[in-house]
Amino acid sequence: MKNTKTCPKCQATDVIHVPGNTSNVNSPHIRVAGVFNTYVPIGRYLCGKCGYLEMCVETDDDINRVRTNFR
Repeated sequence: MKNTKTCPKCQATDVIHVPGNTSNVNSPHIRVAGVFNTYVPIGRYLCGKCGYLEMCVETDDDINRVRTNFR
């Protein structure tokens, strides 16, 4: 849904983007080690028709931080 803006389940185009937020402890995130423990935010994409939900790391920099930390 992130790239296509279309729900893979019902093909609706009413996709709601909920950005990741590391300052809210209730928002999903991935903890990565470093000099200080830091967090990579997880963005969510919700279909406004059927409720299907996808979550993803949204930036290339954040993807590389997770890759480096968990390899």
